[in-house]
Amino acid sequence: MTVDWVDTDLSVETVDVHSAGQPVRIVTSGLDHVVLDGDTVQAKRDEFADSYDQIRQFLNTEPRGHDNLVTVIPVEPEHDDADAGAFFADNTSYLEMCGDGTIGLITGFIESGRLPAKEAFKLETPIGLAEIEVEYTENSNVKRVDIQGIPAYHHSTETVELTEESETNPISVSIAYAGHFYALVNIDDTNLEFHGRETDFERIADYGMELRQTIGTVQEKLAGEEKEIAVTMFYQEHEDRADQNVIVYGDRAIGRAPCGTGTSAKMAMMYEDGNLSLDEPYPHESILGTQYRGRLLDVSHDSGFPVLSTEVGGTAHITGQHTFLRDAADDLLGYRI
Repeated sequence: MTVDWVDTDLSVETVDVHSAGQPVRIVTSGLDHVVLDGDTVQAKRDEFADSYDQIRQFLNTEPRGHDNLVTVIPVEPEHDDADAGAFFADNTSYLEMCGDGTIGLITGFIESGRLPAKEAFKLETPIGLAEIEVEYTENSNVKRVDIQGIPAYHHSTETVELTEESETNPISVSIAYAGHFYALVNIDDTNLEFHGRETDFERIADYGMELRQTIGTVQEKLAGEEKEIAVTMFYQEHEDRADQNVIVYGDRAIGRAPCGTGTSAKMAMMYEDGNLSLDEPYPHESILGTQYRGRLLDVSHDSGFPVLSTEVGGTAHITGQHTFLRDAADDLLGYRI
């Protein structure tokens, strides 16, 4: 049931950061009226989505946000070992996990004094408990944040036919899980090209959305549930420098960072192909040239297939602290064009 606060004033405070270029907005106060009774962060996220989605629209879309923004909603954790809890949202929906959001949350909360400057935290997310390690500079600022324990595995390889300008092209797509499902495509197998910030992102978004819609859902091997493909990753591999990628998520949103969970998914694909070993550092680069560093920590087997425990991390920086206001007389709560 949606809790309707459209006819009321609202004031929400945030810390905004960028995680390796990805804009992330973290709520710090103003949601005292939000009541979530779930016994896990995942349940609380689902309650929020059902009853308070107008807040996501208020923060994540225009005129206060934009399509490529990730919003983090901190909540009280339910896990006994957790130091904090949070879930994540994009321009249309809610995420199972977000590495960019987690790196941004930990950095923003430590540097604004909302978390103590410890070297280790446990964060409860919709997919469970993530272990966080924090490295500091000599001036006690956050240098990097590493997330440990995101489960990842390669699911399958499929051939998908896409049509452009009346020409049908079969494309090999790797399906991998890392909190949610990715469709991974080597951009050299498509008619697309990377040109840094001059990349044709409209075509990237077109292809990314079409791939997700064409594949639809897959059978999740850990819990046996049907899950939608949440993200398309286009990647390019290099022998002499870090592999590069760009993702399409939400509704045509383009990732700016190397993508945290996407790095885990990419490493799971590489492990399956025999191109990445346990404990081997894996630098992963965004379209901006920023980098995350990943690593496969361990492998276990579930029903005969390998499930990898991954680590991925990088750097975030605070870009602002904001108070977002809504006048009850304002008819434009939030919108997308």
